[in-house]
Amino acid sequence: MRSLREVVIDPAIAAHQGRLVSTAGDSLLIVVDSADGAVRCALRFQREVPVPNGDAPAGQRTMVRVGVTVAEGISRWGEDAV
Repeated sequence: MRSLREVVIDPAIAAHQGRLVSTAGDSLLIVVDSADGAVRCALRFQREVPVPNGDAPAGQRTMVRVGVTVAEGISRWGEDAV
């Protein structure tokens, strides 16, 4: 995950003026100020994140899922929350 962040994820976040707010396991919460930037960032993730499935059956393939939500963020106790 570290190399994936350095090569694909962090540059995409920076390119779309986003910021990484929190992580949990293999999930990331990223805030991007514009809806257009968020969608472009998500599309870049899906295009550039390598998914080595080879001949794996459909039920055993690695999936990269990205969700985009439009909402106002709030800051509480010095931390970002959505």
